[in-house]
Amino acid sequence: MTLPNFIMPGAPKSGTTSLHIYLREHPEVVMSAPKEPYFFCGKITNEALEKYNDCFSYNGKKKNSVKMIGESSSVYLCSPKAPIRIKKLLGKNVKFIFLLRNPTERTISAYLHMYKRDAEKRTPYQALVFNSKNKEKVILEETKQIDEAINNKKIIVNKSWKVPDEPLQHFHYVRNSFYSIHLKEYFDFFPRKNFLFLFTEDLKNEPIKTFKKVETFLGIDTSFIPTGIGVIHNKTYVPNNNLFSKLVSNFVSTVAKYINTDIKFIRKIYGFMAGSNKFDIDHKTRNYLNSLFQQEKESLSKLIGEDVSSVWN
Repeated sequence: MTLPNFIMPGAPKSGTTSLHIYLREHPEVVMSAPKEPYFFCGKITNEALEKYNDCFSYNGKKKNSVKMIGESSSVYLCSPKAPIRIKKLLGKNVKFIFLLRNPTERTISAYLHMYKRDAEKRTPYQALVFNSKNKEKVILEETKQIDEAINNKKIIVNKSWKVPDEPLQHFHYVRNSFYSIHLKEYFDFFPRKNFLFLFTEDLKNEPIKTFKKVETFLGIDTSFIPTGIGVIHNKTYVPNNNLFSKLVSNFVSTVAKYINTDIKFIRKIYGFMAGSNKFDIDHKTRNYLNSLFQQEKESLSKLIGEDVSSVWN
């Protein structure tokens, strides 16, 4: 049975696809295919375990030279049962790499990700702004509004992106950006030394330096540099307002996760045919989110022992 000894559990829309693809090139690393098997978001059965085992292939790499096996289901960060399931199956020594993005930008990107799939019909203000700035109250209000939006057909739930334990997880844009809440769940089951925290902004601006941190943490050859280092994968493109663009948007997003191809070429076609990754969010929405997440940044800094204000200023 082939099982991972490290996992990248998120955050969603924070660069896990890019890092997954970079690591896939490393001769001492095997990464899952598909990138996000969602295995620990559902019950672990013998049948599910067999399918999970099939996600890991050496693809010509020498088995005795592979040191690390990993997967990158970004939904694990916000899955309440994932940490305990991971510990029960993989033990307490499994390693975790978390990529964290400015929560305001992650929230907006997550909203647009569902909008481009034609699953989200609400405006950014309707979906992301609430009557309170209290974390607990906002989470409750967001949950209530999601249910109302589904009833009013403002959210269209497609089974292809349902998370087993929590089918509506992708629509909890704001809740999923309160990283400290979810990370505490992991700290209850695993020692702090098992965690590496990276920032999306560093992966984008200093990709080689950031990748070296990953190699050092995993104990793999630090002289290896991926050929595509610095290329940003799985960007959120907002489709033009027509059916063909939306079909192209969904197709390219899916294909880009499973094949190692010239992503720049794919994205160029994607942007031309499906839309653009340049978008504007109204100032009221952005200002509200910046204010909402100010305390979260402080809580996160204390939790992981690193001041995030220097990165997310």
